[in-house]
Amino acid sequence: MIKHTKVRKVISLTTFTGTKNFTLNEMRCKDGTFPKDMAPLIKHANRMQTLRDWYRKPMIVNSWYRSPSHNAKVGGVKNSRHLTGEACDISLPKEFHTFTAARKQEWVYNMSTKW
Repeated sequence: MIKHTKVRKVISLTTFTGTKNFTLNEMRCKDGTFPKDMAPLIKHANRMQTLRDWYRKPMIVNSWYRSPSHNAKVGGVKNSRHLTGEACDISLPKEFHTFTAARKQEWVYNMSTKW
């Protein structure tokens, strides 16, 4: 019997410089670190860029990647997606609250199905 192992390329900081609207500095942990495997963070960064392109306004990143020690320090849950860079907390400009109900529903739909 032959066992197949899945090989996953680990993407480093030397091959990723951020997206059009999100910088590496916004993605790094407050303690200055990045995850060892950047692939999940990069995938999430691309989803966030799609969201940003749809929204057409700046988004303020409050927290993206968190190291295990920083996550514990801020009271994050042990299985937080921040630990892999697959989550970020953002603040939206006041204009978001003036969206029509249909535009807000489009946001929710896109977040749950497309991005």
